[in-house]
Amino acid sequence: MNIALTYTCNQECAYCFGHDAMDEYQGRPSRNFLSMENLDKVLSFLEKSSVYELQMIGGEPTLHPDFKGIYKRVTERGFRVMIFSNGVIKKEIVDFLKAQDNLTSVLLNIREPKEYSISDWNKILYTLSQLGERVILSFRIYRLGFNPTFLFDLIERYHLRKLINWAMACPSLLHDNVFLPLEDHIKAVDRMIEFSVQSQSRGIDWYSDSGFIWCAFTDGRSQILKERVGFIPDTNCYPALEVAPDLRVMRCFGLASKCRKDLKLTDFDNLKEVELYFFKKSLPFKRIGAMDKCFHCEHLLSNKCGGGCMAHILRRMPNYRKLPIIF
Repeated sequence: MNIALTYTCNQECAYCFGHDAMDEYQGRPSRNFLSMENLDKVLSFLEKSSVYELQMIGGEPTLHPDFKGIYKRVTERGFRVMIFSNGVIKKEIVDFLKAQDNLTSVLLNIREPKEYSISDWNKILYTLSQLGERVILSFRIYRLGFNPTFLFDLIERYHLRKLINWAMACPSLLHDNVFLPLEDHIKAVDRMIEFSVQSQSRGIDWYSDSGFIWCAFTDGRSQILKERVGFIPDTNCYPALEVAPDLRVMRCFGLASKCRKDLKLTDFDNLKEVELYFFKKSLPFKRIGAMDKCFHCEHLLSNKCGGGCMAHILRRMPNYRKLPIIF
């Protein structure tokens, strides 16, 4: 489960699909920062569900004014923690995390170096140099001309985990972010294949995150990536299950505008109930698919593919920005 500590962020990624949620919460401190009281409710809920791991997300979660206190509370109660971060972290927080023996990993979402200021890039390099093998780099594809070779260099230079998380940028429903049209996904996969040779030679494996569609991996593409770098595309758009600082629960923060504002984590007895709720709400739309050809696709019908990101599917609807609450 993803626990949003805050929706405050210190970056402006062109592909960010979280502005629907961020706009709603930023500027309202009472709702934008997770309180200790609400944190304890989340932890008790997870304990009741026999789940002892969680992801701290944002915005940028390390911007929470009591990040250290939250981290200590979570780990003292026996939870394994993964932090989703952009790597532009204050030195004080990096040094704190370095000293934590119980830190599982930091999934560090990173862009190409030319997209950062010198100051922010240096902060990222400090984060990498201090946290080392506990860092997994995550790269989101939002244009065709991407060049991931810098990832391989960073992994070797700073002794990071020899693993890269790949994802396709997802569209926003209320904002005009940057993402690849679905018809270009196969070109993006071909470019991934091009760079997979170098990754293989350096012993760096890949794994799949969200946003992929199965038809981009036809004609042996999937097998090539699996054999070279262990990459198996995840082509189902499962509910991410995000809990906001005010305990509102959402399918994912990219779909915040289509999720009930009054639906709280405490309205459910356990995590399986939450998963079932969003699964049932999502099913009618998954059968539509993100493209016309999805409707009769054997991969969609057999659940091998989820028909694309749910945001892509909803954007097919007339006046999609004015759609009523769905989830």
